Amino acid sequence: MRVVSLFSRKGGVGRTVFAVNLAAILSEQGLKVAVLELDPQNTVSQHFDGFNEQTIGWAHTLLDASEPSAITNKSYWSPRENLRVFPFGKITAAQRKAIEHHLDEQPNWLEQALQSPVFDGVDVLFIDTPSGFNAYSDHAERVATSALSIWLCDAASQKAFTGSDVRVLPSGCQHRHILNQINASKSSRRELLKSWRELVGEELLPLPIHQDELVSDALLEGTTVVWFASFSQAAHDLLGLANWMRSEWLNDA
Repeated sequence: MRVVSLFSRKGGVGRTVFAVNLAAILSEQGLKVAVLELDPQNTVSQHFDGFNEQTIGWAHTLLDASEPSAITNKSYWSPRENLRVFPFGKITAAQRKAIEHHLDEQPNWLEQALQSPVFDGVDVLFIDTPSGFNAYSDHAERVATSALSIWLCDAASQKAFTGSDVRVLPSGCQHRHILNQINASKSSRRELLKSWRELVGEELLPLPIHQDELVSDALLEGTTVVWFASFSQAAHDLLGLANWMRSEWLNDA
């Protein structure tokens, strides 16, 4: 199973949009895909209309001593064929502290949890993480075979990049940066893109995702933009990224 972890240094960059749309595209291409939500904000399920309210998030089972793996058949639902979604689960602030304490105390928890039979046959697992550096992103780093860091094409994101720590990814993990919500009408776009290339070099993917209001419209409808508006610029860009992933990262999946 290939594990693609998605990261961001700051919130609001569209990390979850990448996770759910790439998963949707690859599942329609015939791969068996899963999305594991490590973000307590529970935003993944908002992109899939018809969320099964009976699904128990993995956080709930981790709090249950009788479910030591924390990721079981109760922890996911399938919005469409070839696609499984593992939500975080809505919990209290006290329960969240308990979850994060467990993750800090058990650094190999996720690696062990991914051995659960529910992942048998999965070709690609996308892991959505909270922004910044935290217990959740630490675990996503440790299990990643590939990693995608998502940024906005603005000066604030560049300052966040230069003023933050470097992620510690496993040896052999393929890591790339990608720019989201590119505004083609802004005159500063070219200079910003040039600055990003100078900052990250060959790790910057030449596949920027353009700003597109249909992404928000799709979320309002409880679906992904690639299902809601396959003709849109964002859907076209995300399809290009998915195809690049299949060629460069997932050619053995």
